[in-house]
Amino acid sequence: MGTENLRPDWAQMLERMRPRPDIAQAVKRMGSKGGVRRELIKLPEHLSEGETCDMILTCKYLGRKGILVLTNQRFMFLKDGVKFSKSKDFPLKIVSSIQFTKGLFGAVITISAVGVNKTHITNTVNDQGQEFVDIVRQRISAGITAPAQVATSRAPDSLDQLKKLAELRDSGVLTDEEFAVQKAKILGS
Repeated sequence: MGTENLRPDWAQMLERMRPRPDIAQAVKRMGSKGGVRRELIKLPEHLSEGETCDMILTCKYLGRKGILVLTNQRFMFLKDGVKFSKSKDFPLKIVSSIQFTKGLFGAVITISAVGVNKTHITNTVNDQGQEFVDIVRQRISAGITAPAQVATSRAPDSLDQLKKLAELRDSGVLTDEEFAVQKAKILGS
């Protein structure tokens, strides 16, 4: 997909991102792009060396419109406004769960992470929000996991973990190889 079908200003922005084809590709896959141009332009400044951008969604966090960015290491919310700027990181290794709720006016993504209260990201595009959550779940179950459970919560027993793992495999989130690796980890513990 080239830039010929994009508005001229978006095509120019993607041209400036030529050194970052990962970001340009994620921008092309975005649904709604309204009101997040500054965030997309500033995004490369927020990525560390070796970090690649896989997916970008428009959303709201704490009542502010911005972008939700999934990278190979984390996901983050980014708002870069004239009067208000905010960046919030969620390293995949601390995310304990992520949920998706489809709504009439957009989806809600609920994140639980070690040391963080539940966080709600709203107004995402339904299909893209579901895809985002599925990818994060897959990465979490593939080994980028949260550290040991907080002392107040009890770890699920091996049988429950195996059932959940089988559900992920049966739904297509995990491959047979990923399932075998995670099963071995559970049975080995």
